[in-house]
Amino acid sequence: MSSRSGTQSKQNKPKPKQQQAAQQARPKPSAAESQAVAAQDAARKEARLQRQAQARAEAERRQRTQKMRTYSIIGVAVVAVVAIATFFIMKEANKPGQSVPIMLERNHLTNATDAHAAYTTDPPTSGPHTQAVPQFKVYTEPIAKELQVHGLEDGGVIVNYKPDLDKPTVDKLASLVGVYNGTPGKENVVMSPYPGLSDPIVLTTWGRIDRLATFDEVRVRRFIDEYVNIDHHEGTEGQRLP
Repeated sequence: MSSRSGTQSKQNKPKPKQQQAAQQARPKPSAAESQAVAAQDAARKEARLQRQAQARAEAERRQRTQKMRTYSIIGVAVVAVVAIATFFIMKEANKPGQSVPIMLERNHLTNATDAHAAYTTDPPTSGPHTQAVPQFKVYTEPIAKELQVHGLEDGGVIVNYKPDLDKPTVDKLASLVGVYNGTPGKENVVMSPYPGLSDPIVLTTWGRIDRLATFDEVRVRRFIDEYVNIDHHEGTEGQRLP
């Protein structure tokens, strides 16, 4: 039986010529059907192009957004830097006295008479100084520049005045300095006559100087209050002393 069925199966298989004849017998699509297929193909192609265009547009939009975000961050950072710089510049400009560069040489001297680099201001505002520290009080005699400078490094303010300054003004300065000497946290103030002084009164602290043609209590107090008892040793620069 199996042999016979196998034989029948082979006989029932269409021959290649028969297949071709069957294909040729199929009806050709009409013009309308061909147009419909072409329209579908065109629609699919158009849809694909639109999706690609949308993807490109979305990518470009993301890039623009990222650039705008980056530029915004940079802009905010620049504004912040400028604002901070302006704040510190204005703050420095509004401080009493004139800022002067700190000398690189700030070594200790065995004696005030030892040779050393010339001071860049007169009276000095930084530089080499004695190991000894001046007493924070009112002096009636000049003290060595080298001793003054160590007082400045230790957070002192020096009130220098011309030796021939009138007594009433000297008394006013002495009374004011005496008040500071008795005030904890503001006691590091020295007053002394200074031969050859350029102005009647000259206030000095580490890196600052203020020259006064006349006694001005508000101005003197402002200078002292701003700078007194601020340490200027390397490593503790700018710390307020107790």
